[in-house]
Amino acid sequence: MKCFNHQFGEIEYAQEHVYDFPEGIIGFEHLHKFIIINDPETEPFRWLLSVEDKEFCVPILDPKFIDPLYQASERFEEGVTVAVIVSLKEPIEQSTVNLRSPLLIDAGKHLGKQSILENERFAIQHKFINELQLVTGE
Repeated sequence: MKCFNHQFGEIEYAQEHVYDFPEGIIGFEHLHKFIIINDPETEPFRWLLSVEDKEFCVPILDPKFIDPLYQASERFEEGVTVAVIVSLKEPIEQSTVNLRSPLLIDAGKHLGKQSILENERFAIQHKFINELQLVTGE
């Protein structure tokens, strides 16, 4: 299968790489089929790309890069990968990550969902660049 994205161009993918988000994600409830792009040039960021809308592509990040205790503080299902959506801004120090509404991705079932945590400790727009630099050493 193939799709086109302005950032990555033409992308070839197999059906087993598609994650179904039956409820979509906040603000984009009409989109349900996504693939995850690993781009070595932008690590530790990955990209959640819609195969239904060539314009939709958002950076995601493993929350351990921001708060090593994030996953331990919440009860996520075993075998589920947790990622948070990043909002890149200019200047880069103004960029934020949504820790309150993580993406839960089950690779075995090819399913994903966005969860809304009740823990008010986690912000919807958490500035993270300094924390990311500490964890990655950059």
